[in-house]
Amino acid sequence: MQFLLLVLLSFATAESSDPPALDQNSNRIGVSVYEHQTDTVSAEQLRLFSEIGVQIIETNQPGVIPESAYQDFYYFLNAGAIYATPRLILENISQYTRSIVDRIEDVPQEISNRVVAVSALKYPYEQHNQFRANAEVFADSLRQQIDRPLYFQSIKNSSEQLPNGFQFSSNRIETGFSDPLSTQYIHFIPYGTNRESLITFEHILNQTNDGRESVVIIPATWLTEMLEKYPDLQFVFERYHTGENIEIPLPKEDLSSPGMNLGVLLLLLIWASFVLHFKYQPIYAQSLTRYFTHHSFFVIDVMEHRLRSLLPGIYLLLQHAFLTGLFVVVSVDLLVSHTGLNILEYYFPAFFLFENALLNLFTLGFFLAILLQSISIIWIYLPNKEMNHFSQILNLYSWPLHINLFVVTALVIFNQIGFADSWVMALNILFVTVWFLSFNIAAIDAAKFLQRFRFLYLITTVGLHVMLVFGVIWYLLYTPSIIEPIQFAITVP
Repeated sequence: MQFLLLVLLSFATAESSDPPALDQNSNRIGVSVYEHQTDTVSAEQLRLFSEIGVQIIETNQPGVIPESAYQDFYYFLNAGAIYATPRLILENISQYTRSIVDRIEDVPQEISNRVVAVSALKYPYEQHNQFRANAEVFADSLRQQIDRPLYFQSIKNSSEQLPNGFQFSSNRIETGFSDPLSTQYIHFIPYGTNRESLITFEHILNQTNDGRESVVIIPATWLTEMLEKYPDLQFVFERYHTGENIEIPLPKEDLSSPGMNLGVLLLLLIWASFVLHFKYQPIYAQSLTRYFTHHSFFVIDVMEHRLRSLLPGIYLLLQHAFLTGLFVVVSVDLLVSHTGLNILEYYFPAFFLFENALLNLFTLGFFLAILLQSISIIWIYLPNKEMNHFSQILNLYSWPLHINLFVVTALVIFNQIGFADSWVMALNILFVTVWFLSFNIAAIDAAKFLQRFRFLYLITTVGLHVMLVFGVIWYLLYTPSIIEPIQFAITVP
């Protein structure tokens, strides 16, 4: 597909001023420059980019480019909504179209005729079976108002059949990718060490240096940093533009040992607290064994108030809150990629108050556990007029939660050695089921305290609890604004 070469040639011949020379081969390098990067991308750096053969700038605001560099580049205008699901595309076609048209009209007049392609979507939910149809409707709406070629930035690293109306997709290639490329339009996302990123960058250059039309977009800030640290890198671009094989001199490998895994450390601390409690609290050890082996006798002990202390129950609920925070962190780490985490943060910003995403997840899990455990205990305790001591409900409710210590331990192990997602999902279901049953079992045990209205008590506790939980699950599954972003985050590579 040589459409971009033809577009660039047509724009060059239409220019009133002399355009930058177009390479005879069809390998093109571009840089991405966005509004928040203006403090790190200067006119001098852009001149250096031009000297090493960069011809394209992908940006969401061409006006942030220094005026002195306007005529040195062609532009991909990134004007589309980010992380759009098919439902949002269909519901907001008019709004999305108007936003893109406004963005094009805001382009400075001096470079408006150098905008050679417009990104109508950034990282849409392509895996959804309605994406193609809805994207085509969206493209039809755009083509009625703009005459620029359309593309979208794909979150995937491979190219598939495009929706009608889009000329190409720019595929995301991250550090660590080493497979053969199935696309010639790429935006590179470096992260981690410079060595790892440069290895992937070398792979991209060699894969696209085969005579076919290609465009490789690199973050301007990363390229600036690499050129400052490794000035010889500019010779790599000379070889690339002449079609030669690329070999990038690599910095030394970082041999420093990795830091302590905080998840593992927290799990060890929780286990240590359990062992200490078990060893130095004889009544706790006896009660734990009795709960699972002679449950009816345990309930009698609670009814007769032989277990008087509030501390074991409070201790267990606090321990389970820490376990829940760790459970959320490890489950998300196993099921959701870094990009998927960004999607969750985009759609549910209220749950991401801190800069560290994992800290947000742990905090969410911890305080959610504190809230739900408190509601559960009060719910079971207040309607039961025969339950005279708060320690009774604490002991009945908290003991089965011990099982989740083993569930979270298995998840942490899976996170270290790698395991199939189906096993991870099974452990997630088990964790929630244990928590769900702990309420119902405690309510059934508490009903044994009552001489009258036992059935009514069970209806208002167990019955209402089951209806509420399944109602919440049904609501989540059938509310697209919630379930689609979650599915998107889990399925994205």
